[in-house]
Amino acid sequence: MESMTITPSTQPMVSAPAVPTSNETPKVEAKTVQTQTQEKVQSKNNNEQEQQHREIKPSEVSEEFNSISDSLNLDVKFAYNEKIDEVYINVTDKNSGRVIRKLPTEEAMKIKESMKDLVGVLFDKKG
Repeated sequence: MESMTITPSTQPMVSAPAVPTSNETPKVEAKTVQTQTQEKVQSKNNNEQEQQHREIKPSEVSEEFNSISDSLNLDVKFAYNEKIDEVYINVTDKNSGRVIRKLPTEEAMKIKESMKDLVGVLFDKKG
């Protein structure tokens, strides 16, 4: 067997291209996009929290509500149902007095009444 000796080359080494191949993604760009996305999500969450914590003034709401109901020629009345311990709303036409909507509906209130009675019977307590 012959022995081989390796000598250093006198030619300069060729460096690899700086452009990534199609299988590689630049890590710096991925981090930048990820950071931007996280910042957008955080900003959106902050805006939602600010809106939730914004103070709502009942006087402003009632004024706006009254102006809308007047423009639509509606009468809105709030009442209390003692059987289900809940407030309900009647919306009526001012001219005819006809009930347009009741919230919650009569059916829903009757169901709640029945459920309270059932709970009272099952647990031997007043619903």
